Amino acid sequence: MSTAFVVQANFRNWEGSPDFSVQNVDGKPVVWHVVQKILTRWDGAQVVIAVPDLEENRFFAEVAAELDVKIYYGELDDVLLRIVGAAKLWQADVLVRVLGMHYFFDTELAEGMIRLHEQEAYDIVKTPDDFDIKKSVEVVSLNALERLDEVLRSSDELKDRSDIRVAPMHYMACRPDLFKVGIYEDLPVYSREQQLEMRTQAEKIYSIYNCDHIPFLPEHASNSVLLRHYEVALEYVDADTDVLDIACGDGYGSKLLASKAGRVVGVDISEEQVKSASEAYKGDGLEFAVGDATDTGYGDASFDLITSMETIEHVDDVDGYLNEMYRLLRPGGRFVISTPQNSSGEIPLIPSHLREYSLEAFKSLLSKDFEVEKIIGFKAGNLCVEGDQKGTGMMAICKKNRGKVR
Repeated sequence: MSTAFVVQANFRNWEGSPDFSVQNVDGKPVVWHVVQKILTRWDGAQVVIAVPDLEENRFFAEVAAELDVKIYYGELDDVLLRIVGAAKLWQADVLVRVLGMHYFFDTELAEGMIRLHEQEAYDIVKTPDDFDIKKSVEVVSLNALERLDEVLRSSDELKDRSDIRVAPMHYMACRPDLFKVGIYEDLPVYSREQQLEMRTQAEKIYSIYNCDHIPFLPEHASNSVLLRHYEVALEYVDADTDVLDIACGDGYGSKLLASKAGRVVGVDISEEQVKSASEAYKGDGLEFAVGDATDTGYGDASFDLITSMETIEHVDDVDGYLNEMYRLLRPGGRFVISTPQNSSGEIPLIPSHLREYSLEAFKSLLSKDFEVEKIIGFKAGNLCVEGDQKGTGMMAICKKNRGKVR
């Protein structure tokens, strides 16, 4: 069996911002370090960098040439066919998919996953959904990926599912009826010192953004993580709903909510963001204001619905934040909140994240103030499976208890 390492990269992420893979670390882009790590661990490894066929991605050709590895240009919105085409450059039967921005992927972990794939003849081997994806890889048979492509093409229900083509391995893991799935459970345990060292190194990578805001670009809407979160929240909105969108960023989510709600207030701590949102999105019942998530200045029981997407991991005073959300909601009102899911997130890699939560810790935290009606696990980006709460990210739909006294 021939194995190829497919390093998936792009100059821009799915939201349209510069990708972490092109960030400069010690004079080289992150993707260079990822490939070098592969070549150092596996002498003579067959490596190909797989990127969308866009002019700005010619950048990666220089990286490939310097490291003497191959490069493959494929479709932007079809990761499935892109990585299949890349593996075929090496005529590989098995591919190890590594993201070009995953500077911290664990080579010892990857070695164990490759070994398990060989021993058990799995179609795919991956780590649990809530293991930190930035340290992991997937090992998958080329034949299984080609079978998935055929399933998608032949199914009226699935043929237009762009989310599956963007995250094919995660979908395969959700379909044990179609694929032999191996979940690698012999996970590494990192000491506090190791985690702190990685976090210090991560500051070089994740400083690519001057703030945590990821600008929304409409042309990337089909694969936008935040857009999918707001679409879920929209299910709880009608013409009589007063909505607070806390940490609204560029305001696109607030605008989407305003398409159904009677009133939407987008609040963000950044004056620049609020100014930009106010200029970009105007409409009846839509307004933007500067405010702190722990002290918004609005009166008690002012809103029927509060949305807070990818916010809590940045908040220092979590109790104050949740107290404020509870205070602002009317009795029976709903709080829709999303955040990364990480089974070992006490010291997250992303420096702007003060903490990340396991599924159990997230439930426990929210249950102190709210009735947790539903938790959705997002497997990768916007791919989710009904009833499955595990994922790389998660969203909770919570309800304010009418009779509760704080």
